[in-house]
Amino acid sequence: MSNRHDSRPAGTTRAAGLRKLRKHAPRLLPQVTSGDLSVNKALIEAGLREHTISVPVSRPEKTADVQRRHLTPDQLAALAALLAPAHTQEQQGRD
Repeated sequence: MSNRHDSRPAGTTRAAGLRKLRKHAPRLLPQVTSGDLSVNKALIEAGLREHTISVPVSRPEKTADVQRRHLTPDQLAALAALLAPAHTQEQQGRD
């Protein structure tokens, strides 16, 4: 016997996202069905999904560029503060 519910979409599918919006943020459904807002953006706006980005790691200047485009100045400052101790520890280990 399977405990799988074929009638209930799961995961990150569009159908699962629409179901979640219907249940938790029905006010956004008209914008999604009209095509003005994607399911993903609606879920983020409703606080039902975190906003994520892809960041290239092989080129630090590209990593920084992506971060500058997506983070607020306060978030960038917090990130810099979090990275600084690791960088300082790394340098001290080399000396």
